[in-house]
Amino acid sequence: MWDWRDASGSPTIQLLIARANEGGGYVRYLWEKPSSHTVAPKLGYVVAIPNWGWVVGTGIYLDDVDAALEKIDNQVSGHIHKTMLLIAGIAILSALVVALSGLLLNVSEHRVADAKLKQLAQRVVRSQEEERARLSRDLHDGISQWLVSIKLQIEAAVIRLSGTPEQAAAAKLCVERTATQITDVLAEVRRISHDLRPAIALKLATLHEIDLVLMDINMRGMNGIDLTAEFHARFPEIAVLILSMHDKSEYVMQSIQAGARGYVLKDAPGQDIIRAIETVISGGFITARRWPGSCRNRWPQATC
Repeated sequence: MWDWRDASGSPTIQLLIARANEGGGYVRYLWEKPSSHTVAPKLGYVVAIPNWGWVVGTGIYLDDVDAALEKIDNQVSGHIHKTMLLIAGIAILSALVVALSGLLLNVSEHRVADAKLKQLAQRVVRSQEEERARLSRDLHDGISQWLVSIKLQIEAAVIRLSGTPEQAAAAKLCVERTATQITDVLAEVRRISHDLRPAIALKLATLHEIDLVLMDINMRGMNGIDLTAEFHARFPEIAVLILSMHDKSEYVMQSIQAGARGYVLKDAPGQDIIRAIETVISGGFITARRWPGSCRNRWPQATC
């Protein structure tokens, strides 16, 4: 046994005894594995027992260690892969939840904006119907009866003109009264016409507490920019928001100079119009990004 060598030609017994005499330690060598009857690398540890003249040792086969480490590495890799899949699934689910929440919020805001626009449209229609009823009442109760009276007086005067001189003189007086009544009728027509102009908004502002006026530019009797200037002069506490179809910077500049707090296009999304109304009511200013900087500079605190 002393001269026995392993498959690599190393004197295994001599190395083990030498390491034991040195005080003990590890020795790497090749040895036949009992379980498979194959030669495998082995790591042994030996110590000497001088009193008995013995050398005692033990060892482990390194291929078993490599197999155990590979198994542990495969398990760790599997756990890491499962953890990454779980993280990816959570991330995708979170993204879907955020996207769905944003979609629901957007739909909700659109519904609120549409509801507010419908309410505003209903108020406009109701105001128009009230204005038509008032105009019909004024024409029927005032102008219509007045014109019928003038017609009857003119017919009576025509009949008297063909009569005696006294009747002719009475007809002349009747015609003079009729001319006066025609003058009064014209004055009444002018009054009704004046009430139909946007200036009626000034009267409403005097009678009611108004926070905001939505102003168009092209209106009957008076353009919106002039009316905005008159509003700003008489009621500076009332915010005026121009709602127009004109996408021109000169109209924006004129509106700024007249005292408007904002300028929004009629074809803007409903949500933008609601945002503009809320901004102006809260004391802010609002205009559009695409207009020149010279317009926005006049509103230094404007929201774009």
